[in-house]
Amino acid sequence: MAQDASMNEDILSKLPEDLTDRILARLPLHSLFRMRSVCKKWSSLLFSSRFVDLYSKISPQKPWIVLYTSGELTSAYNCVSRKWHNIPIPILSPEKCVLAASEGLLCFGNEFFPWPHLFVCNPMTKFWQNLPSMSYIKTIHVVGMTTNPKTKSFRILVSGLFFDEGQNGRLATEVYDSTSNSWIVGGTPWPIMAAAWKLGAGYAIWCNGLFYCITFSPFGVIAYDIERRVWSEVQVRMPASVVSPSLLECKGRLLMVGGSEDGVCFAIRIWRLEPERMAWEEIVRMPPGIWMTADSGWKIPRSLVLA
Repeated sequence: MAQDASMNEDILSKLPEDLTDRILARLPLHSLFRMRSVCKKWSSLLFSSRFVDLYSKISPQKPWIVLYTSGELTSAYNCVSRKWHNIPIPILSPEKCVLAASEGLLCFGNEFFPWPHLFVCNPMTKFWQNLPSMSYIKTIHVVGMTTNPKTKSFRILVSGLFFDEGQNGRLATEVYDSTSNSWIVGGTPWPIMAAAWKLGAGYAIWCNGLFYCITFSPFGVIAYDIERRVWSEVQVRMPASVVSPSLLECKGRLLMVGGSEDGVCFAIRIWRLEPERMAWEEIVRMPPGIWMTADSGWKIPRSLVLA
């Protein structure tokens, strides 16, 4: 057995480098992290741009669920292995949280503090980029992010409050473009501060060229056209008695997850927007038995994102 193992190691060491990379790129992500201890070469390989590009092309991976609480640690749930992994992010401060995510990139910031500071990182590849200050926004309400896999560029939508010379609060929208490393001022969903509570706080979801987000009192959906720089209201009736709705994108379709009570029991449901009828269609709900074992008080964590 020892002789066979030695022979296998000898064969692997003689494989062409590109073939070895293609073999390793087919391993699950958690296996790649374990293999870092094999040798320094493999450890450094994981963070090379060449291997990351190869891995993204040939390794069919499901997204990880990233849950950030506070401090210098982010937890990620692997949907394949059904295990949690701790990912260190060493230069975070306690007030920072995950605001948006796209294609493995996480956008962090201090959303409810004056003079918000945003930065983008990929915890796996150690990519890190501080973003320049926004032109106007001082308090963040909504953040969204989208990436272009071909150009490796990304754009970040931020909508929030700024104060004019008379200290009157107003809503503004700014979009960061990584290709120019600058912010572009866009349109506003409502002109006065009184409407800031309606915008609330949450994620903007990228779907088919538009950013979508939830509005409040009553619940609704608005969309931002990043090219035309305008907001518009999505004319769709929200499900009755929906609680804490949150938008998702799946294979080019806009989904919504939230709680709902039909007078008998409370359930977590997922709806899909049907564009032809402009209506939300329920596609699945959590079985009552599962919900009874969960904590009461349905709320989607602010720092729960897919990456």
